[in-house]
Amino acid sequence: MASWFRSKEMEYISILLHEDAAHNSLRELGNMGCVQFLDLNPDLTPFQRRYVNFIRRCDELERKIMFFIHEIKKDGIPFSEMPSVEQFLAMDPTGSSMTSGAALLDQLEELLSGHEKDVRDNNTSISSLSSQYRERVEHQQVLLKARDFFLGEEATLQSLESEEEKKGEGMTKDLHTVRE
Repeated sequence: MASWFRSKEMEYISILLHEDAAHNSLRELGNMGCVQFLDLNPDLTPFQRRYVNFIRRCDELERKIMFFIHEIKKDGIPFSEMPSVEQFLAMDPTGSSMTSGAALLDQLEELLSGHEKDVRDNNTSISSLSSQYRERVEHQQVLLKARDFFLGEEATLQSLESEEEKKGEGMTKDLHTVRE
């Protein structure tokens, strides 16, 4: 038995709950804020425990949320601060106050996965369209430069031809003068 140094009287109680009722019961006990849990399996590593998959799922959800925050900040979109865990749990999207943590996790996972896929698809499309736009602008610039070059060449050729015609007229005048 452990000894606790607290300012209030405490009792050591062992509660056995059925797994189906455990989530709701622990939520209510946690909301009361007067419970401390003891690890009855201290020899197990964290990866041997039953809740490890839930923690991994929560880590994955946190990664997705951080991805959304990064994308929002990157685009300069204003957003409100995230609520606390208690506020989040109070905002139960189903409307029932007795939704289990596992059900909330499933709903949140489904919602965030769908939105993450949409954002990633949009990012891919934007990247592809931007690349195509830059390529088209580059081609347009090449065509404009080529047009200017060839129009310049044509103007130069026309000026050379007109100069040659003038010289030719001058030479024919000289020839006429010589013959006379």
